[in-house]
Amino acid sequence: MKPKFFATPLKNPVSGHLLYLRPGVVILLFLTCICCYAQETQEALSFYTWLDEGEQSEEQLALLTQKLEQLRKKPVALNQAGETGLTQIFFFTPLQIYDLLQHIHKNGPLKEISELQVVRGFSPEFIRQISPYITCDQAEGKLPQFKDLFSKSEHDLILRHTRIYQRKKGYTKKGKSYYSGSPDHLLLKYRLTLEPGIKVMLLMEKDPGEQFLKGSNPYGFDFISANITYTGKGRISKLIIGDYSLQFGQGLSLWSGTSFGRGADVAGAAKKDMGLQSYFSAGEQNYFRGFSLEYKIFKSMLLTNFISIKNSDASISYLTDKTAVISNISSSGLHRTESEIRNKGAVKEIVTGTAIQYNGQFFRTGITAYKSTYSLPFITGDALYRSNYFSGTSRENYAFHYNYTFLNTYTFGEFAGSRPGGHTWIQGLISAITPATSTVVVFRNYGKDHISFYSMPFGKNSSAMNEKGFYTGINHRINKKWNLAGYIDFFSFPFAKYRVDLPSQGNEYAIKLFYSPARDTEYSFQYRSSSKEENVKSGLKTPVMDDIQIHLIRLDATYPAGDKIRLRHLADFTRYSKGQQPAGYGILLGQDLHYKATASPFSGNIRVSWFNIPSYNNRIYRYENNVLFAGSSVPYQGQGFRAYLNTSFSFNKQFRMWFRYAITWQPGKVKTGTGMEEIQGSQKRETRLQVRYNF
Repeated sequence: MKPKFFATPLKNPVSGHLLYLRPGVVILLFLTCICCYAQETQEALSFYTWLDEGEQSEEQLALLTQKLEQLRKKPVALNQAGETGLTQIFFFTPLQIYDLLQHIHKNGPLKEISELQVVRGFSPEFIRQISPYITCDQAEGKLPQFKDLFSKSEHDLILRHTRIYQRKKGYTKKGKSYYSGSPDHLLLKYRLTLEPGIKVMLLMEKDPGEQFLKGSNPYGFDFISANITYTGKGRISKLIIGDYSLQFGQGLSLWSGTSFGRGADVAGAAKKDMGLQSYFSAGEQNYFRGFSLEYKIFKSMLLTNFISIKNSDASISYLTDKTAVISNISSSGLHRTESEIRNKGAVKEIVTGTAIQYNGQFFRTGITAYKSTYSLPFITGDALYRSNYFSGTSRENYAFHYNYTFLNTYTFGEFAGSRPGGHTWIQGLISAITPATSTVVVFRNYGKDHISFYSMPFGKNSSAMNEKGFYTGINHRINKKWNLAGYIDFFSFPFAKYRVDLPSQGNEYAIKLFYSPARDTEYSFQYRSSSKEENVKSGLKTPVMDDIQIHLIRLDATYPAGDKIRLRHLADFTRYSKGQQPAGYGILLGQDLHYKATASPFSGNIRVSWFNIPSYNNRIYRYENNVLFAGSSVPYQGQGFRAYLNTSFSFNKQFRMWFRYAITWQPGKVKTGTGMEEIQGSQKRETRLQVRYNF
C-alpha cells in the first residue's frame, strides 16, 4: 500500500526526534552527470545529516547504506514488529517506538502510513523519509519450509576495483621499506540467502600495496571473512559460525563492529544494542571469529554464548631475557611492507563469554561477562599515558546494562568493570517534555584503569577509559518548517593522554538550525565550538599545557531546480588556535548537482569544490556520495580544488554497474601526502568501478 501524505498537518502537530582538469574536461564531466540521480546514496545522505559529520570510516558509512537497502527490500511491518522488532530500525528513537506501540494498543492497527502523523514524534517530513522502509501490511506469518531451501534462494555478488593513479613513494622500492604489492584495491562480497532463515556471506579484500596471488598472499586476497547464519523462531533464535559482531549495552564493555557518532538528534546519545549480528565488513580488527549461539530461555529472555579464536596484528619486541612481548594490537589491517607483513597475525586472541538479556515490553536489561587470553604478554611501555594500559596475558570483563521507557521519558545506563583494571559507568535520560521539544542528559565516568579492547562508548575517547563528562542537548521543532537542535558537553580526563601529560579538561557545544519550507527543500546552519588542553610541546621535563580552540560554521542549502534537477550548495568555515600562537583559518565551498531521470537506467551525481585550509589542524570532513555500499567522509586540507563524478547503469534487474572518478588538484604544490603515501606533483586522481549481480 502506497503511503498518502496530507497537504496540511493534522490537528495534533508533531515533532521529529529526531583536479587538475582542463576546462573542457570539467564541462564534459558536468554535462555527463546531467543524466543521473543516485537514489541509494541520496537516501543515505538524508540520514547521515543527523549523524556526526566528522571522521567516519568508509565501513561505517557503507553499513548505513547496507541497512537502508535491507529495510527497503523487506520493510518492517509496524503493526506486528513489537518493541524488539522496532528497535532494529536504527532511525527510530526509543520515545518514537514507545509512542507508536501505545497508539497501536489504544487505537488498533495502522491502516495507512499517513496515520503516523497523529503519533507524537512523527512529523510529515520524517514520515516521507522513512516510508520506503516500513509498511502497514500484514507480515508473512507462514513458517519457511526446508523444501524451499534452494528454490527461494537469492544470490548477491559485488566486485569492486579502486586505484589512485599517481605513484606513491611507497612503490618506488627505495630504502629499507616499500610496498610489496600493486596500488589496486580489490573487494569481493557475496551473500547467499536461503530459506528457511539461512544466510551465507563471504568477503575478500586486498588493500592498496598488498600482494595478490604471490608472496605473503599466494592464494589471493589478504583478508578473507565468512560466516553462516541461521535465524529461527524456535528456542534457537540465532546461530552464527564464522565472523560475527556483538553489541550490548552502551558500548562500555562489549561492542564490536561499527557505531555512529552523536548528531543533531538528541536520541543519538543512547546506543541501540543489536546483540549478536553476522559480520560483513572489510574492517580487519574489531570483530569475533568462531561460534556464537543465541538461545531463547523464555519468551522475553535470551542467552548468548560465544567463543572466538583469531590471530590479530601486533608489533613484537623482545626484553633483555629475549622474552617476546607486545605493546598494542594494530587496527589498520594493512600488510604492505616487510614489517607490516611480519606483524600480521602475530598474536592469538581467544575470547569466551556469555550475555543474558531480558527484553520486556518497555524495559530491557542484561548482563555480559567474557574472558580474553593472548598468546603473548602485553607490556605498558615507558610512556606516562600508557601506564594504566593492559599488561599480562589474560583479562576479564563484565557489565550490567538497562533501558526503560515510561510515558515521555527514556532512561538508560551501563555499569562495567575489568580485571585487571577498574570500573566505568554511564547514565542518561531522554525526555519529550512537550510534543515539540525533546531533551537529553548524560553523565559518564570512565575509570582511568578500565580496560576493554571491545568498547565503543559515547564520549570523546575511543575507549571507555580515563574520561568524565556531562552532556545535555535539546531538539525543538519550532513549527512544521523550522527545527532547532543543540548540545553542550563538559568533559575532563583525570589522567594523562597521548600528547597530554597532565590531567586536562575541555568542552564542546553546537547549535544546528534546519529550515524546510517545502518537500525536498532544506536549508541548515551549524555552529560548533570545542576547547581542550594539550602539551605546549613534547619532551619538556615539567609539562605545560596550552588551550586549543576549534570553531566550525557550516551552511547547506538543498532544493529542486525544476522537476528533475536537484542542487545542493555547501560552505564550511573553520578556525583553529593553540595558546598564543597565531590562529589558522580554513574555508570550503562546494556545489552538488543531481538529475532525476525516473525512466532512465542511468543514475549519478557530481560535486565540484574549492578549499583553502592551510593547516592540518583546520581540516574539514565532508560526506561524499560514492558507489553503493561505499560512502566516504573525506578530510579536506591544503589549497586547491576537488571534484567527483558518480554514475550508474542498470543493464537489467539483475546486473548493475557503478563508476566513480575523483580528482584533487592543488596548483603549485610540488608534492602531496607524507611518508610512504607521498605523491609527487599537484594532482591525485582516483577511479572506482563496481559491478553487482543479483539473482
